[in-house]
Amino acid sequence: MKMKKSSIEKYYSYVTSKGLKISIVKRDNSSSFHMAMLVNFGGVDTNFITLKNKQYIKTPKGIAHFLEHKMFESKNKDTFERFSKQSASINAYTNGTATVYYFSCTDKIDENIKLFLNCLSNPYITPENVEKEKGIIIQEINMYQDNPSSKVYENLLKGMFHRNHIKYDVAGTKEDVESITFESLMTCYNTFYNCRNMELVIVGQVDPERIFSLIDSIEGFGSGDKALKIYPSEIMKVKEETIEEVMPVVDTRFLIGFKLDTKGLKGREILRKEIMYNMILEYLCGNMSPFFERLYNEAYIDSSFGYGVNLHSKFAFNVLGGVSRDPKKVLDEFYKDVYKLIGDGIEEDGFNNIKKMMLGNYTRIFDDSFSLLNNIISTKNKGGCFLEVIDIVKSIDIYDLNEALNQGFGKDRTTLSMIKPLNLK
Repeated sequence: MKMKKSSIEKYYSYVTSKGLKISIVKRDNSSSFHMAMLVNFGGVDTNFITLKNKQYIKTPKGIAHFLEHKMFESKNKDTFERFSKQSASINAYTNGTATVYYFSCTDKIDENIKLFLNCLSNPYITPENVEKEKGIIIQEINMYQDNPSSKVYENLLKGMFHRNHIKYDVAGTKEDVESITFESLMTCYNTFYNCRNMELVIVGQVDPERIFSLIDSIEGFGSGDKALKIYPSEIMKVKEETIEEVMPVVDTRFLIGFKLDTKGLKGREILRKEIMYNMILEYLCGNMSPFFERLYNEAYIDSSFGYGVNLHSKFAFNVLGGVSRDPKKVLDEFYKDVYKLIGDGIEEDGFNNIKKMMLGNYTRIFDDSFSLLNNIISTKNKGGCFLEVIDIVKSIDIYDLNEALNQGFGKDRTTLSMIKPLNLK
């Protein structure tokens, strides 16, 4: 067991006898216990080569999400009810690059750890319950297709990316789901649900050494064989500059995506770049910016307007959006401010204010154990360590931000996605 320390938090790391990496953040003033298992297997990971037998495997889209649905199923008992009886709540999600399972409790920590690890290491998957699950997932897909917020984001990714599988819905299509078999699910489970490809994170009031020992004694995952994930090449120019659809909505919803290049970046570098673009977007279009004030007062945007940053080694983009009577006007005005800022450079006072704000925002995450857990998991999936975030923010200077500003908003890397009301077709 190793104890490490960042400028704001100390944490413990351990590797089990089979190779499972575990990180624990001990919170002496917390009454809650949170545990999450990160599986580095997500929606974009459909093609891979098993290195042991050199077999190339192509699976249907949506298979990682399908596996997530099956992991808490048991033969005779309702797993969710079993956790509930042990004062715990469980959940899971799948995104483009990962599947995450987690639970929280205030009591019966050991029992919940054992049940949690047993569910993930001994899933009850049969040909019969695979077929039964298909209808449930297809119903979920249909529900999201009717959701304008989901649809505008899905269309944005389709417009930005040519071949990268992030452009596809993580759940796949109805046809994808129907083509998934018991055999293909078990191939993916046996390939990716092993100690080489998973990490466990814990935040709570615990004795790290005792918890490490407990997990080592019950953890039932194999060490597994390595697999080489295969990804299609992607050019930086977007596939479509504008993509629009009509739905029964009152106001036009829009998202603007700015494709980024993270080629060659790993771990801490990706986290650092992500923080820098959050700072730049706050400077450009945050609630206190001239851009936001101007467009809000002119009724081109409302309080729904916001921004986000999604950086990974496999794909990366900045995004902003909300509701507007004229999204193209919003994009034009944003570019006016971007080009002016590139020409003038970021001001020292503004930079210092944004940096102070970011330090405050990230520090507050450490005050909430569950939020901290989620951020640690998200950053681990990118190869970084969220516990270093305060040190990284402090290391960023105004020259870093001006350089990132110049690289982040090329017009040929920009897609505008809109969901318009039916009467505006």
